[in-house]
Amino acid sequence: MTKDKIEIRLIQVCMEGELPIFQADQTISIITSILSLSWCFTSYHATLKRGALDKDLAALFYRVVLFLSVLFQIIGRLFILVFFAYSFGPGRYHPLLFFVSFHILLMSALHFVFSDAKRYWVKGGFLNISFFHYLLGNGLANIYIHNWIRMDPLLVPWEKPLQHVSTLVRQFLIDFIIITENCVLLGIALNSNITELKENQAVFTVVLLGFHLVGLILKCVYYRYLHMWAWLIMDYVVKEVHEDGSGHWECSLISHMFVCGQLKERNLTLCYVPGPIFRIFKFFFGEKTWCEGHGCSLCGALVGFLLLPIAVVLATIAFILSAILIVLFMPIFIVFILPILIVTKCRRGQDSETVMKISEEQRCNDDVFSKADSFLLSEPANLPTTTPGGPALTVTCSSDLTSPVDDLGTKV
Repeated sequence: MTKDKIEIRLIQVCMEGELPIFQADQTISIITSILSLSWCFTSYHATLKRGALDKDLAALFYRVVLFLSVLFQIIGRLFILVFFAYSFGPGRYHPLLFFVSFHILLMSALHFVFSDAKRYWVKGGFLNISFFHYLLGNGLANIYIHNWIRMDPLLVPWEKPLQHVSTLVRQFLIDFIIITENCVLLGIALNSNITELKENQAVFTVVLLGFHLVGLILKCVYYRYLHMWAWLIMDYVVKEVHEDGSGHWECSLISHMFVCGQLKERNLTLCYVPGPIFRIFKFFFGEKTWCEGHGCSLCGALVGFLLLPIAVVLATIAFILSAILIVLFMPIFIVFILPILIVTKCRRGQDSETVMKISEEQRCNDDVFSKADSFLLSEPANLPTTTPGGPALTVTCSSDLTSPVDDLGTKV
C-alpha cells in the first residue's frame, strides 16, 4: 500500500529451472482465515439452535444474515487492531499484546458475572481447573465479537439445558465495550506518525467503523425479526407509573438471565423518563385542561401558535435524518432483508392453513381423552402361570407417568 495505489497480490509464479511453481500470496490465507472464522461462529450459533437454521430456504437466509453480521464485525475489528499495531512502528507489537491481554481479562470477568461459571467453582476439586478454562476460553472467544462458548460438563439430571437463557444485557454490554475500544484504538492509530494513516483518516474511519456498524445493524435485524424466539426477545411493556407518586414513564422487559451464577427472571428497565420531564411532555403534547378543568380552545390555539415553529424545525430535522438513514440502509434491505421477509410471509400463509388450536377444555370433554390410557397384556387365563421357557409376561402402561425425583439414570 502506497500513497497513490493499493496493490493486492493473489498468486506468484516462480520458475525453478523449466518448471513454473505457483505460490499463493499471503492475501489468500488472510481472506480464507476471516471467512472461516466467521463461518465457525455462525455454525456454532446454528448448532445451539438444534437445527432450526438448517430446515428450509428461509432458514438459509437467516443464516446468511447472521454470517454477514459476524463477517462485517470481524473485518472492522481485525483491521483496527492491525492499524493500532502498525502505528507504533515495525516490530513493536507489545502495545497490541498488552491491550489484547487486558481485553481477555475483562471479557473473562464479564463472563463470570453473566453466566453459570460460578457453578464450576462451587463444585470444587478438579473442576476448579474447568472454572479457569471456562473463563479463559470465553475471554478468547470475545476478542472480535460477542460469544458464549458452552463447556459445561455439569450434567444435572432433570434440569433444563443452560443455554436457553436471555443474553440481552450481556450482548449489549460486550458490544458497547468493543465499539468503544474500536473508536479509541482507531483514534490512536490515525493520529500517529504513519503517513499512510494520517493522509486517509476520513476514509479509514468511515470504512472500518461503517463495517462494524453494518454488522451490528444486521445483528439487530436477525435477533428482532429472524430469530426463532424473536417474539420473546423484545416482549417489552410500556406504562406510566403512579404508585410511588412520581408519575414517571418507563419501558421494561422481563429477562430470564444469569447474574453471578444465579438464573432467574429479572425486570430490566430499557427506558425511563422521570416524572417532571414526562409531565412537561404531557403539558405540551397532551390534552389541555386549564380553564376550570375543561379544554379551552383559546388556550390551545395560543400554545399551538407558539409551538408551531419549533415543531416545524424538529419535524424537518427528523425528516432529513430519516431520509439519510433510509438511503444508507436501502441496499442492505433490498439485498438481504426483503427476500427473507417475502419467504417468511409465504411460510406463515402456508402454516396458517394447517395449524389448528386445541384448547384444554375441549381436550378434557373429549370422550377419547377422558378414558384412561392404560392397557394390560398377559397370557390367557386357561394357561398355566409358568411355561418351560420362563414366567408369563405382564406389561402395564398408564398415562400418569412422572419422572422420579431421586432417579439419577436409567436402571436396567
